[in-house]
Amino acid sequence: MKKIGIFLHCFPGFGGIFQYAQTVLQALSDLPSDRYQIVAAYTYKEWLTYLEDTEVQAIECPLVHWGQELGREWRKKGLSYTLWKEVTGEIHPIGKILKEQQCDLWIFPSQDSYSFQVDVPALTTVHDLMHRYESRFPEVSDNGEASYRDWVYQNIVEHTKGVLVDSEVGKQQLIETYGVKEDCAFVQPYIPPNYIYNSPPKMRLSPAVSESLPERYLFYPAQFWEHKNHASIVEAVRLLNEKHIRVNFVFVGSHTGTARSETYTKLIEQIEAYGLQNQFVFLGYVKDEEMPLLYKKSSGLVMPTFFGPTNIPPLEAFVLQCPVAISGIYGMPEQLGDAALFFDPNSVEEIADRIQTLWTNTKVSEELVQKGSRRSSDWGKTQFGENLMQIIEVLT
Repeated sequence: MKKIGIFLHCFPGFGGIFQYAQTVLQALSDLPSDRYQIVAAYTYKEWLTYLEDTEVQAIECPLVHWGQELGREWRKKGLSYTLWKEVTGEIHPIGKILKEQQCDLWIFPSQDSYSFQVDVPALTTVHDLMHRYESRFPEVSDNGEASYRDWVYQNIVEHTKGVLVDSEVGKQQLIETYGVKEDCAFVQPYIPPNYIYNSPPKMRLSPAVSESLPERYLFYPAQFWEHKNHASIVEAVRLLNEKHIRVNFVFVGSHTGTARSETYTKLIEQIEAYGLQNQFVFLGYVKDEEMPLLYKKSSGLVMPTFFGPTNIPPLEAFVLQCPVAISGIYGMPEQLGDAALFFDPNSVEEIADRIQTLWTNTKVSEELVQKGSRRSSDWGKTQFGENLMQIIEVLT
């Protein structure tokens, strides 16, 4: 029997990374119990909710940060990483826990530096390299963030057994940027988190959310990072108003933290300057159980993000029969095929055109829903789990 570990070192505020970690955890818990023993080491107590309905052995780790800071200083001094791994396994509380489990493979779904700072066999996800491809955005370039990511990803490539990427585009970017060996990079496309698949047929929204919703709306769930490009939606709505097409939007996502708060404040000012307050609803952070109905009640998902290679929200929309319009960049066409309307995220005119289509063309929206449903059937929980199991077999 093979022993496989998963290190859960993120919390709900991580957005898509947290959702992805849920998906990997679920896939591992569904592996044949006569062939695999699964352990999950977690640092945030929120994970207990997701672990309690599984047979996965849960191990709480202390939430400490000094190891990562010490690791940065170690890097600056050019000291041996072989020695560092030996040290962390002996003195760092998380490192000791991971080593003591003697797993055949540890999976790190949150691109953690622990994957190369602890001497364990590791399979690590690298979600994106947007600090290289979209460095104009402060959230991936300011305050040393870009150089830190370079350090993390280069060490993941050099010191782990394998790397998971979301797409062929993501794999090629990793090869071009860090020279990862082709047979060490494994394409594992995203799927929606489990709560999207398991949404009950009689869902209800909380009164606070329900009372805020317009009768009809388009939907964008995204934290208020600058790269999420909410501002272009506002500009597109203004253009459509000039054509006497009045569209409502519902935004879901956190705006806490300095960078997100600043982007959110600018967005509110932009909306007020155009007098569009009655066409935008901000729901803030919404619980998982309410998200499926927000998709289902909407007239479509509009996602003008500048980041990729791929994203999870359009896949959620596919499962919940919600038509999609999204940026046609990086790996999004590979991910979504003919099941979405694409636009240039730099073009307000193109965004407005696709919004108008979702809002006014019922036939196109119905066709998109059908194509999205077929695509989600072709790659879903079963295929994700089977592919992950094949990768585990290659590495163990």
